[in-house]
Amino acid sequence: MKWRKSWSVKPGKRISVCGWSDFFLEEADEWREDAWRYMRICSEYTFVIGTKRPERIAECLPADWGEGGYPNVLLGVSVGLPESISRIAHLQSVPAFLRFIEFQPLLARIALTEEQLSGIGWAIIGGESGMNARPMNPRWVTYLVSDLNKAGVPIYFKQWGAWTDGVSSGVSYAACRTAVAHRFPNEQVTVYRVGMNKAGSCFHGRILKNIPERVVAGEQNQAKMHRKW
Repeated sequence: MKWRKSWSVKPGKRISVCGWSDFFLEEADEWREDAWRYMRICSEYTFVIGTKRPERIAECLPADWGEGGYPNVLLGVSVGLPESISRIAHLQSVPAFLRFIEFQPLLARIALTEEQLSGIGWAIIGGESGMNARPMNPRWVTYLVSDLNKAGVPIYFKQWGAWTDGVSSGVSYAACRTAVAHRFPNEQVTVYRVGMNKAGSCFHGRILKNIPERVVAGEQNQAKMHRKW
């Protein structure tokens, strides 16, 4: 287990798997079994796997996945546009300790019923950041938060991204009036490019950083693990 000695991640931490790629790419077929094995062995960490290819999940699961999945692996899909809603059904058909949806970047209004959110244990919402960040309408967030609340899904609002309307995030008018503006004419909403750091993650005076209780409990137990390798 020499590879493990070089890790600086403390037990009880969450690790994103292929955050800049996709764990279920066909190109990953040759090494995915090894990755599953390491996740199973490293039970003191929680591995978060999000994908845009949920139709491949079932065929790529390890033989010992079982009816509830590994207790330290969270499976999710990325849904940023209405066209991607179909990914949720694929996720719901796969057994997992916890299923999540990542609405990031949120690029349009997404309306979901309680049935469509059945079996979903966590939702992560966020706007886009970076040089070419596309604006997110704050009303899209409000509608989505309402749907998720009705379904009882814990919400983690990660960030507004590069754009904000000021009111929703608590950014001052002075900061917005000197920034580049973008208007959503159909809903008469204007957002301003103030940058990710200034836009922050405050949602109408609240900080929505909810994490499912079963994940928190698992990570607390993991943090107590001190193994010698």
